[in-house]
Amino acid sequence: MKFLITAWLLVVPLLRAQDADSVSRLDYDHSAALDVKDTSVHKKGDVSVHDISYASPKGGRVPAYLVVPDGK
Repeated sequence: MKFLITAWLLVVPLLRAQDADSVSRLDYDHSAALDVKDTSVHKKGDVSVHDISYASPKGGRVPAYLVVPDGK
């Protein structure tokens, strides 16, 4: 039982550090322009699939799909 408690006390700080690192990866400059370019739109049933790209903060462009449902 002492081993499990000791192991848990060693693991918890590592998990917290990993969570903090994961969250920091999602940080971005909210004021930066995305420079979204919509290349094409394909209708599939009740959704529209946009083939887009946006500016990467590290340079270049990032390809992506934007799925928009019909309606509000």
